[in-house]
Amino acid sequence: MSFTNTINGIFDAIKTNWQKVDLKKWSHDIGGSSAEAVHAAMYFVVAFGIGFLLKKYFKYLISGIVIAFIAIKFLEYNKILTIDWSAIKAMTGIGSTADLNTVANASVAWVKKNIFLFGASVIGLLLGYRLG
Repeated sequence: MSFTNTINGIFDAIKTNWQKVDLKKWSHDIGGSSAEAVHAAMYFVVAFGIGFLLKKYFKYLISGIVIAFIAIKFLEYNKILTIDWSAIKAMTGIGSTADLNTVANASVAWVKKNIFLFGASVIGLLLGYRLG
């Protein structure tokens, strides 16, 4: 049996099983809509990818962040680069008077409002990290 036949067999099995999945019935059983299930699946997949890449490339990621931070601070210190923090806060939706407590409260409120998405993200991140 050749490699392409094996791959085609795997894809056919996935396609057959995917056609058997009834997202509307499954999401109704857990008390949501199919749109919420798809949304949670997207969060799961993105978090899985982040967890997978985090485990594989953690050293490179941390090194890159440290080097970028040092370079930005060096350029800012020498007045080559100017960072407009008020524009960054406005772009991210953080008010100009926001402090750590306000941001933490907003984050907790988002988690409470979107507990299903948060759970899917955490599970995806942990599985991705474990399998990475």
